[in-house]
Amino acid sequence: MQIKHIQSENFKGNTNVSITPEKVNILVGQNGAGETSLLEAIRFAITGKSPDDYKRAGTVSGSVSVNMADIGEIRREWTPEKSIFKLNGKTTTSKAIAEQIQAVCGISSTTTNILSSSEVVAALSSGELSEYLLTEGFLKSSVDIEKIIAFCKLSPAAEEELRMQLSPAPEVIPLEFSQ
Repeated sequence: MQIKHIQSENFKGNTNVSITPEKVNILVGQNGAGETSLLEAIRFAITGKSPDDYKRAGTVSGSVSVNMADIGEIRREWTPEKSIFKLNGKTTTSKAIAEQIQAVCGISSTTTNILSSSEVVAALSSGELSEYLLTEGFLKSSVDIEKIIAFCKLSPAAEEELRMQLSPAPEVIPLEFSQ
């Protein structure tokens, strides 16, 4: 999931934040400068999970949007009356956003939640974490060749070479684990 732009208004301690990330980003600042708030805003936009204190004190409305390559803009807005979820400008549901992320990136909402918060991992029992890892997590039983190529971000020549190397493989590559 490549994030192209982040925008937040009245999220936590920040009035208005607009960031266009580069290939590598380092968040540095004194305590309370907003580094964690930025990461929580991204998580809120992508997963809908928010910290209890996500609304800037003294405000009644706000929004967070994350524009992602291959998906578009995911936007969460809140007012005193309701919360609104939008995908590319159209009102939708949090579930529909999670389904779109899974369809495009191959990442389930459970994986997105786990990867975006250490609190989620800490709350899992060892059995829940083991089940996740074995059924849908990092130990998937197969991988799609197109997903491998998409995540590599290769030049056209390198992509062609990789396709030639993978051509004898089945479209979905089974992975086997020994115990």
